[in-house]
Amino acid sequence: MSEKRLNGSTHPDTSKQKDTLPSKKPRIGWKLRRLTSDEARHTNDDVHSRIPLCPVMTTLIDTRPFQRLRHVKQLSTAEYVYVNANHNRFEHSLGVAHLAQLLCRRVQARQPNLECTDKDVLCVKLAGLLHDVGHGMYSHTYEKFVTEEFPKYLARNGHLNKHYASLPPIPKGWRHEVMSLLMIDAILKEVGLAIDLHNLDQPLRQIGDGVDAKTLRVFEPCTTTTSDAAKDTKQLVLTSRDFVFIKECIWGGPIPDCQRLPGYEGFVGRPRPYQEWLYDIVSNRHSGLDVDKMDYYARDQRRALRAAGEIDQIFIDEAVVAWAECTNPHKCFRCRHGSNTDGKHLMLCYPDKMVKASINFFRKRSELHDKIYKHKAVVAVSYMICDILCLADPYFPISTGGSSFTAGGQPKREFPFLPMSRAMLDDQALLRLRDDLIPQIGHTTCLELQPARDLIDRLESRLLYKCVGQCFVRMSDLNGRRLWAKPEDEIKSEILLIRGEHMTEDGHFLSLNEHDFIVQRCDIHWGSKENNPVKRMRFLTKTTMSRLRGSIKELPEARAFVEEDYDAHLPRSFQENSIRVYCREPEKSDLVKHMFELWKNEIKAEIKQTALEDACKNQAVTPIKVARVELSQDFAYEELSEEEPNEDTLQTGRPSLDGSAFVSPNRPSRRKDSDNGSNISISS
Repeated sequence: MSEKRLNGSTHPDTSKQKDTLPSKKPRIGWKLRRLTSDEARHTNDDVHSRIPLCPVMTTLIDTRPFQRLRHVKQLSTAEYVYVNANHNRFEHSLGVAHLAQLLCRRVQARQPNLECTDKDVLCVKLAGLLHDVGHGMYSHTYEKFVTEEFPKYLARNGHLNKHYASLPPIPKGWRHEVMSLLMIDAILKEVGLAIDLHNLDQPLRQIGDGVDAKTLRVFEPCTTTTSDAAKDTKQLVLTSRDFVFIKECIWGGPIPDCQRLPGYEGFVGRPRPYQEWLYDIVSNRHSGLDVDKMDYYARDQRRALRAAGEIDQIFIDEAVVAWAECTNPHKCFRCRHGSNTDGKHLMLCYPDKMVKASINFFRKRSELHDKIYKHKAVVAVSYMICDILCLADPYFPISTGGSSFTAGGQPKREFPFLPMSRAMLDDQALLRLRDDLIPQIGHTTCLELQPARDLIDRLESRLLYKCVGQCFVRMSDLNGRRLWAKPEDEIKSEILLIRGEHMTEDGHFLSLNEHDFIVQRCDIHWGSKENNPVKRMRFLTKTTMSRLRGSIKELPEARAFVEEDYDAHLPRSFQENSIRVYCREPEKSDLVKHMFELWKNEIKAEIKQTALEDACKNQAVTPIKVARVELSQDFAYEELSEEEPNEDTLQTGRPSLDGSAFVSPNRPSRRKDSDNGSNISISS
């Protein structure tokens, strides 16, 4: 059996054909199958009850890159705290695709003037299906391993730098959406297709055995489609431009491949301004309220917390498209590049009766982060997984598809293997990044992986890292913001500067080093850091809703809500900031806790001292003004002699000169005199 067969690929090698244009006629010998409507099916789901799957969806689902999502848990390590939180990215992706189609169909039926076609609906649905296909093992934990923990591990272990210098580097600003774009190409390659950026409006390029590109089309025509051209079968076939559109929906902007092409600026998949709202269904760059969050809020709540976990159907039914002012013009690529001079976008909006429902939606995000995603034990297990991967990375390579990279300043060369920290660079290596990789490491026998195996044994015995302390940070004052701005490594260094030792029961002294504990800056917010995320949404009044069926230029303009009108429904702060410390070694947990408490006391003392110094600099010296009070002779004598007053003195008293208040003889009044404007103040 050939090596290609072992890797699961039956397609010819096309690595040398990537930059060449395809021939008009398919190569003789390719085995192509035609998609038909008979390939549609449905599946049951505990959140959506029933999810229909069209032939195009089933074609993409039945590929190895997509099936890998069955082995990637949605909530990463939450299963170690909530035993039923073991659902995966596979079912979440089906749910997002289902909601994307429902929302798109709803707007299509409600506002036919937008000219939303059936192909638009299918593309948005496929974007929902494929949006998470690039997640690595343990979901976001792998991202944290690649971008945060492994670089720190390399910095502590300088002897490994020489080895990794000869490997391709991690791209700057890498995120899992980069892998999603890569895996979409891998999925198409597995069915014998590829995107052709030189022929965007033609069917996908045929590169091998698989699906006939001319039959990859819309199979669910909707009677509300307004374009007669869309009823032509040729117009229903998915093109390279359509898959660029799918990638742009996932990426949240123009994809890098198209930005490098001459003559392309802005969106390429759906370049017309009146189509811009389609990009906000799966990943809403304006408000953050999208079908991705609708599904995982409900799914995670149901599986982890055993709550109702119902879909907020009202956000599907009430969605409309209207003009609205850009919510973030500094980051919006259309506003920054001058293609949107008036600062207005066509975006998903809601009637103003939805303000309270929107507040509750974003409140749910904060609750889920507090109870699940950033639960102390969940985070502790996540750090343990990262440490296991760090220990195993130099000695547990992943086989690739023979991709070539530039590394160490050398010309491009082929890498048959890559470490786990670089596996996201190759689609074949990425196929092997599944949650069952940790048990595979545990079953190895080589000596170099013994530390990783020991940590796996500890994880399976539930000897977890312990959160020994937490310090809440107030962002309302300057000192709190200064503390929060400190990097985690700087806080760790400050704790290490505090000298301390701890004696064990057998009389041995313990001391700390930087590897013994972890400092985490934990923020739990509503979705927009310290700001109110609902302010990024746009709402329509009841009178303007009647203009939604007019021409696109005459569509109403939605406005931001008046925050003061909903003070009773909003919190004082939208973000909770804290600094947590986790101890890796059980025998040192008491010492780490003690030193963290000492560090907190020092920080509090510094904050008080800084506040006192600032007050002395800024406070104006004001003389003390005391209202004239008539005192008895005995009371005056007692004040001067500092003797205890007798019973007669305690029973006497005199009113103030203006007769406005009764003054106790042993405690003169210091209230403000409203008649003469005098005010009691104390100056330093």
